[in-house]
Amino acid sequence: GRQNNGANLTVVNGLVLNGTLYLGNATNSWWGQVGFVGTQTLGGNGTVILGNQGTCNALRVDTAGTTLTIGSGITVRGHSGQIGQSTGCIGSPANVTVINQGTLAADVSGGTIYLRAQSFANQGSVDAQKGTINFYGTYSLAGGTLALGITGPTDFGNINFVNPLTMQGTLKAQFIGFYRPTSGSSFTLLTYPS
Repeated sequence: GRQNNGANLTVVNGLVLNGTLYLGNATNSWWGQVGFVGTQTLGGNGTVILGNQGTCNALRVDTAGTTLTIGSGITVRGHSGQIGQSTGCIGSPANVTVINQGTLAADVSGGTIYLRAQSFANQGSVDAQKGTINFYGTYSLAGGTLALGITGPTDFGNINFVNPLTMQGTLKAQFIGFYRPTSGSSFTLLTYPS
């Protein structure tokens, strides 16, 4: 495939992804974005892998008042990037909606996935496995799973709800692999500002 720093793809009639789409590079801070014009679906059975650049990597919604649906066969994973509104490198409107039916996984230590939407409905899985997920806006589980992946006593992810945020649904902690917390372990729900 082609490798370009600052690559930008515009989607106008939906995108069926049955392979792998790299948004950015995992080693050299090159970045890429996909912009969805109007209400669109990212469908298929593919994977989007976010590179290490940070907020410049994005699946962004380019039209105010519209919705991006991430289909049930799609996995978005990797180091860092934004989904919904893009505030880095190429901007987009804040009043957008994202519906996740697939899997969003912050699975790289030190990385952050930013979920920026006026309304974010999770009907699939959002999992902070080793990285961090930051939520902005109104969040609804809508039958989905929000998981804090814990694979060992020092190997876990982080979930941050950034004000203002209204959460609806049930928060679940999911333990992955062989590690189980001891009977004395506990979770603390932090609010910002603390």
